[in-house]
Amino acid sequence: MKIYIDRLRDGHIERIDGEYQQDFISVNENSLSFNAPITAKGEIYLCDDTIVVHFDASTHVTLPCIVCNDPTDVVIAVKDVYVSENISNIRSRVYDFSSELREALLLEAPSFAECNNGSCPHRDDMKKFMVGGRCPPTQSVM
Repeated sequence: MKIYIDRLRDGHIERIDGEYQQDFISVNENSLSFNAPITAKGEIYLCDDTIVVHFDASTHVTLPCIVCNDPTDVVIAVKDVYVSENISNIRSRVYDFSSELREALLLEAPSFAECNNGSCPHRDDMKKFMVGGRCPPTQSVM
């Protein structure tokens, strides 16, 4: 995920087309984990003194089902992500876009999911807690 800025001179474009291990995301919680490789495609180029990164990326995340709490995989994808950085801010002359890729994927990760594409087999178990298919009204305590 590292790009040498000097290779981008004279209108040269570096292509992003690869599968990356998810280790750089460094998120592994009970409520969210990245367990699948990340596929990214795009390009990196210079526009005057600014490096521009444009990419699409996708992966799978694992979340607990909101109904039964079993782990469920969800595909997440980001499209047309653009990031720019002035090259004067990159002292090493090597640009690493992993933090931008990480941020884009984390922002796209859902807060909750339901297994079986929204048809959890344990959904019927929840009916006893509902009145007319809805949650019962809350009782005020005085």
